Amino acid sequence: MRCRLLALALVAVAARSAAAQQRCKSLGPCNQADSVQVLIPPDGDPILVTNFGIVVANQFICEEAFGGRVTPRMAFHSGSIYIPTVTGLVIGNGDGCAWRKVGGVLDERVIMDVAFGPPYSPGDPARVLALVASPRGLYLSTDRGNNFSLLAALPTAVAYNRIGVAPSDPQTIYLAGFKPGVPLVLAVSRDGGKTFRVDEEVSSALGPRVLTVDFLGVAPDDPQTVYLALVRGDTDELWRATDQGQVPVKILGLSPGSQLTGFAFGEAATTLYAASRDLLDSPDRTTARLTTSKDAGKTWTERPSAADGPRYRCLHARAGKLYACGAGESGYDRFLLGVSSDEGRTWQPVTRLGDIQGPRACAVAACGATRDWLCLSHGICGDVPERPLVEPRDGGAVAPKKSGGCSFGGGEPSAAVAFLIAALLLRRRS
Repeated sequence: MRCRLLALALVAVAARSAAAQQRCKSLGPCNQADSVQVLIPPDGDPILVTNFGIVVANQFICEEAFGGRVTPRMAFHSGSIYIPTVTGLVIGNGDGCAWRKVGGVLDERVIMDVAFGPPYSPGDPARVLALVASPRGLYLSTDRGNNFSLLAALPTAVAYNRIGVAPSDPQTIYLAGFKPGVPLVLAVSRDGGKTFRVDEEVSSALGPRVLTVDFLGVAPDDPQTVYLALVRGDTDELWRATDQGQVPVKILGLSPGSQLTGFAFGEAATTLYAASRDLLDSPDRTTARLTTSKDAGKTWTERPSAADGPRYRCLHARAGKLYACGAGESGYDRFLLGVSSDEGRTWQPVTRLGDIQGPRACAVAACGATRDWLCLSHGICGDVPERPLVEPRDGGAVAPKKSGGCSFGGGEPSAAVAFLIAALLLRRRS
């Protein structure tokens, strides 16, 4: 089913007219506003990652302001925002008003992932790990990302794309990747990344017809246990693997056509949250659901979303609260970001599409195209008067287009096709 949907999406994007191309060039994102990820600082407002930039305190900072593209691999650590990009690592301060691109050995390199010690630990907040695609290697910074040096060279045969640092033992580091015919390769270090033991046989224990494997994280209380998401045919599965990932066991299977779209650990290490949704949806119903386990995946309780969401795009747990990314008002949800204090029974909006006021003052100069697009497509104009998308020839009014289909930063349909393919691969490979 996913292959058919992807084919239809590619045909639809490629069929756009020259006029649509010009609109995308001049008006930025040109697609439906949507959420991607949330970053939760220990103090301060949540940082919502959207497909047009980041939103802090209901003001946005567009992609052009930080010179990259939003990605589900963005991270917040020790007061800074880290963005892995295809041209290097970008680091910004917490309010999104100051950005810098890391130079030196990471300059113009494809950064797959970044990781740190235990989240917000006072032990060593300056330690930053970066996983580089080509030439493959794990790099270390001991000064909050100002300078990096090679920690471990990696073989080119394996496409490593995730880093996992054990919260209970930061000397235990996992690298997850794949190679042709092997959907999961795990490299495990017990000495902080100086040496790695590589396991290419773990895939054999996952069974047949596994298309892709996502590394979800290390158990908070056990550095030997990791969690994985599998795609097998048209079905997503959640697995727990003990003994440094060598003994995997399936703990949750989703219904055919449903995607795992979020995973989080609760305050207790045995509490797991898994969010999922079907690919097809409608205004009057949703197939999204939150599934909760209190015993590390032995038993589960399912809670379907209401008609007004959330249609889960992400899931994050912190300090007894759950945060969920939604589709926003234009996608039939009440919010782009919501919070729950009762394990997903009820949700309160944190950020709604209609609450966004415009770009932060520090980003106004860079974000004109995105500001115009939000005004024209969604009526979010701030201090910009709403105006028609195309000037009418007969003097009549032309209603703004409510949604488009171009890439995050605009561009030709070919760029949109490339991004759609990359997004699908990122969903399954990063």
